[in-house]
Amino acid sequence: MHAARESGDTNLTAHLLQCLARVWGYVGHTQPARGCIALALYGARNTVSPVLRAGLHALDARFAALLGRPRDALRAVHLAQETFTEDSPDPAPGWSGYRARHRPGPKPG
Repeated sequence: MHAARESGDTNLTAHLLQCLARVWGYVGHTQPARGCIALALYGARNTVSPVLRAGLHALDARFAALLGRPRDALRAVHLAQETFTEDSPDPAPGWSGYRARHRPGPKPG
């Protein structure tokens, strides 16, 4: 993650943070997982494609729901929906499409 950040690739940095969040969620630590998502969203606020930001918001909604915070979860779902419909002149990186098509089934956390 440090190398991605140093390279200036905000898409990759956000992706790696969401991967780390998924690991935290998988082992049952949803609060640190939400922290990783918050960092990814902050770093991605102006540069990452809307599709990737929408995915980050959706993952935040999932972790908020697991923590028993329905208002936070609904807010994040709403943000994901709004962000997903944004137009962007920059396409999502190629690897994000691959991941979306080949994502394995639901996992805990």
